[in-house]
Amino acid sequence: MRRHKEHGAWNLKPRTPDAAVLTQMRRLGCDFSRPRTIDTYLYFPTRQDAELAGAELRAMGFHVEIEHSVVGTDWLCLASKSMMPEQEALSRLRVSLTDLAHVFRGAYDGWETQVGDDEENAD
Repeated sequence: MRRHKEHGAWNLKPRTPDAAVLTQMRRLGCDFSRPRTIDTYLYFPTRQDAELAGAELRAMGFHVEIEHSVVGTDWLCLASKSMMPEQEALSRLRVSLTDLAHVFRGAYDGWETQVGDDEENAD
């Protein structure tokens, strides 16, 4: 975390996007003691690129859905996996998926997870 002096007081701000999301999740009372479904978003210029990346993601244990992006001409590769919401693991995931996306001419666009009771009741 970085320290920023704001209005005479030190304010701790997260260094990474992953840390920022986890900080917000803590504020909302998220349960970090159990795995959660993490949905990741990767975009590719062609369906073939998305399918090739999807095959790699499946081999890494992800559930993969491929569909045309709602906006523009890209293809969305939505990859989901149950994992502990820990900063180090999510940072490694970001690096890994960014690298994978680049191999197939795409881009990694982050992750999200359910915050609240819906995740607890999902099977």
